[in-house]
Amino acid sequence: MKKLIFQQKTIGRALWICTVVAGTLLLAYSCSDMSKKKTVVEQGNEFFQSYCVICHGQYADGRGNMADRLNTPPMDLTTIAKRRGGIFPDEEISKIIAGVEKVPGHSTGEMPAWWETFKKSEDLKKDKEVQAVIDNIVAYLKAIQKE
Repeated sequence: MKKLIFQQKTIGRALWICTVVAGTLLLAYSCSDMSKKKTVVEQGNEFFQSYCVICHGQYADGRGNMADRLNTPPMDLTTIAKRRGGIFPDEEISKIIAGVEKVPGHSTGEMPAWWETFKKSEDLKKDKEVQAVIDNIVAYLKAIQKE
């Protein structure tokens, strides 16, 4: 009988310890950055703030600190869809950012072709990683379009 009571107490303590440990791990996880996975738009905003703000401005309105020093003024990126009849051209914007499709001011020395810049500055090894950065920026730009 004593052996049975001892085993029950031991099992009870083990369960209690497991519950406390599991709860502590769950709490730690919920407070950590791992539980706060950023959306594609949030990631795109971070890249935009790091690389594009200097020319296009914090609000992507073309009013960055370098805007008045450039030969070709930066475009207001919040009105891309509006200028195109309400349609946001994801693929075209992706190509412009990458430097594949040329537009005034882009890839002319004033604005770099970001494909190679992202690859080097973010230490990305695979093309799909670079494309993911560009896709995130495109998603961010699409999300901030004015009507």
